[in-house]
Amino acid sequence: MSCLVAAGGTRGIVHIHESFLQDIMKGGMFVKSLFVASFMGVVGVSCTENRDDRCQVIDIGRNMETMLRLNTEDISEDVRYVPLETSDESLIGDRAYVRMLGGKLLVASLNQPVKMFDASTGKFIRSVGAIGNGPEEYVPQDGVPVFFVDEAAGCIWIKAGGNRMLRFDGEGLPVDAVTVADSTILLSGVSQIAVNGKLYFYQPTLFSKPAYKMSVYDVQTGKTDNWIPNDKEAVEMELQQTPVLFGGYGSVPVVPACHIFSLKGNRYALSYQEDPCLWNYGDKIFLKERFNDTIYTASKGVLAPRYVFELGDWHCPYGKRFDVDGSSGRISIDYVLEGRRCLYFVFQTDYYNMRDKKTFFGIYDKESGGVKISDSDEIASEGGRPVVRQLQTAASDGKLLGLIPASEYDASRAEDDNPVAVILY
Repeated sequence: MSCLVAAGGTRGIVHIHESFLQDIMKGGMFVKSLFVASFMGVVGVSCTENRDDRCQVIDIGRNMETMLRLNTEDISEDVRYVPLETSDESLIGDRAYVRMLGGKLLVASLNQPVKMFDASTGKFIRSVGAIGNGPEEYVPQDGVPVFFVDEAAGCIWIKAGGNRMLRFDGEGLPVDAVTVADSTILLSGVSQIAVNGKLYFYQPTLFSKPAYKMSVYDVQTGKTDNWIPNDKEAVEMELQQTPVLFGGYGSVPVVPACHIFSLKGNRYALSYQEDPCLWNYGDKIFLKERFNDTIYTASKGVLAPRYVFELGDWHCPYGKRFDVDGSSGRISIDYVLEGRRCLYFVFQTDYYNMRDKKTFFGIYDKESGGVKISDSDEIASEGGRPVVRQLQTAASDGKLLGLIPASEYDASRAEDDNPVAVILY
């Protein structure tokens, strides 16, 4: 007998045999979505602890009673489907995720270099760099290249390995390699974004305590500016078993892998690599950590509360974030994507129980404050257009992006054809 775990892409599925699961399970319980990273406003104030007028409330708790169908019209009236050209040189593998830079779509996938396509026609343009150890090559993380884009500066960043990052221009051509002076901020556990020539890094607290939670690296000057000091204590590394690494694991498509830690006392911790807890919308930077229900606007020295997820009885006290007991009645929010009209978010209940865990998908209308929750990843589209599946990433101007299998877009297409990009403008 084998169990299935959804991989971090549109087509990848990890098959885990029951006998192997027993080595990392205790009483049938299994970690699905954890990240030890929450600090209640270093200088700002946490909305969950102290409500004030700065917080907009996203009420999930009351809306859990009624499941509604999500529609693309909730997000945007302009939905475009872009079939990506399939050829030997443009082939996209499993665990694919997509980002957008200007009029280009960039797709990373298992054992393939980053591929660039025209965002209007889907025509393949080129591979961005190559996999390897050469000057313009990069090492994938658990089989998948890790890249992100700087829309303001018009460039692409790809982690090359160690403390090196490769920079490519908006056409996918090499510019240079940057060596980040503080190599610790390029460890696989950190999260990052690039905005206008600066790299923003978030470091979680797990078994070691970084001095700062958030740092900013200026590419031009080569200097690191530490923004948010850390106020959370590290967890004692009292492991029950050897940590387990799963590539392409979880319901967050841009995550290449995660580490699962079995702790003493029937507790678990999970660390997502490249967890999308940072994003920029317009010229502002936002932070949403796991097991902290607040979305913050981040600036130097300050975390200002912006939104709070009201979970009601589903709230997980921060001190119990690793506890197996009671997880069936708690919510863990996986990630948030910000569009022009709404926030799209994904969360789970019973996140320690592999057989009973449930994933939910929600939309928050930023203007009306309305909330819709669904227990299906399908986002219906009018006019007979294909259903949109789980969205993956967001551009800084609010475009939301995802990938769907080619056969779902057109039944005549082969299952191994490149996927179809979906862009909600």
